[in-house]
Amino acid sequence: MSNNRMPPGCAAIILGIIGIWALYDHFVSTPREKEKEKKELIEKWTKPTVDFFANFDCSDFTTNNGTHKIDKFFVIESHLDHPCEVSKYSKTDYVFSKADYINQFYTKDISKANTIIWIQSVGGGSEASYTDGSPAKRLIAEINFVDKETKTIYKKEKAEFSGNPRSQITRSSRDKKGTNVYFGEKPYDEIFDIIENELNE
Repeated sequence: MSNNRMPPGCAAIILGIIGIWALYDHFVSTPREKEKEKKELIEKWTKPTVDFFANFDCSDFTTNNGTHKIDKFFVIESHLDHPCEVSKYSKTDYVFSKADYINQFYTKDISKANTIIWIQSVGGGSEASYTDGSPAKRLIAEINFVDKETKTIYKKEKAEFSGNPRSQITRSSRDKKGTNVYFGEKPYDEIFDIIENELNE
């Protein structure tokens, strides 16, 4: 009968290699990746912006209706319960830097802004339902105007996403039935109009 067990010396060598790889990944590879990601974010958003959102989330904003003059504004977008954070994949800067009129007040450098406009996508009421009981809910853009110095939401407007729900949905066996199905296209033109009206008040 053959003996397929690995000699103790070989097992120790393999464990040693695995240990060295784990240490390299933890102390060298992972920090390098994080540093690379941060550098890419800074190139896209500027260092003050990246530093600001490294230790802050929009859920920390307080609300107190009032008035505030916008000199320069920064835009952050978030979706449902996801935290608001800058991303190298975000199209926010491209969209707002190309917007007519309001682009002259827009900046991607939060240190130059006295106002933050937080656009959060939230779920509206059910407009249809599917055979598995899942409701189709139109998304709504909540446009929150924030005094950056006090981190206070002083005004809030809403704009409904456009479009119609899908006629049917396909779920895998692992999906939870009856969960919300959100739909709609973000109404940037209406959002631009809301911001322009606020600038002109």
